[in-house]
Amino acid sequence: MKNIKYIAFGIVFVSVFVVVGLRTNSIKLPIVKKIVSPQLAFNAERNTEIVGASTNIFVGKIIKQSGSSKDKFGSETTQFEVEIIDNIKGKLRGNITVTQMAGYKNGILYTMEGDIVGQTVSDKLSLLNVGSTYLLATGYKKESEQYVLLTFSKARTLITDDENLDTGKLKELVWRNDVVKQFLTAYPDEILMQSDIKSGHTLNSFQSLPVDEQEKIRAEAEQIKSGVFPSKEQESATQASTTE
Repeated sequence: MKNIKYIAFGIVFVSVFVVVGLRTNSIKLPIVKKIVSPQLAFNAERNTEIVGASTNIFVGKIIKQSGSSKDKFGSETTQFEVEIIDNIKGKLRGNITVTQMAGYKNGILYTMEGDIVGQTVSDKLSLLNVGSTYLLATGYKKESEQYVLLTFSKARTLITDDENLDTGKLKELVWRNDVVKQFLTAYPDEILMQSDIKSGHTLNSFQSLPVDEQEKIRAEAEQIKSGVFPSKEQESATQASTTE
């Protein structure tokens, strides 16, 4: 009889631990529900199409979660204040708001179907982590003045989760990152979505840049392709970004 009592107590204890762990995310296994996302109008495996579908691609440090809301379809979204570290496409500076198409409701993480991204299991099933620095591919929403994180694998790449690195050290990591290099070399050959072209939604497209800027970016892309990375680290560490 004592053994039965001990077994019953053990079952209850484990059950309580698992329930509490899931509710508090203390065991890093959040309950996730997938929301079916609209079919992408581009190939998310091709860097030229990823860059073309994004209005702004940048590296940013997540400062804090600044809000949560529902989109026009009633899906959960979460807003973050992000400090711009450097730009791949577009010219941002200071702090901006990034919206992730995911959010918690009653302890459950709701996320878009394609938003399984990151380098670890916990990162794949989570919101952007405060203190971490990411390469982010986004679309600018003029009406809300927010940058919406796109929902496919390469839209979010972790640069570092070390929140104590200063801007100079972060920029050094940025220009060593393979995905950063892939996007930089793809930018001159980006493929815009036809729907964006028809609607005039082509902010920061390569063809819209001044000729001297285009030539500079092409030269950097050719250097990267040849295995000689341009002096971007030094340039980034000494020049402040401009806003557009």
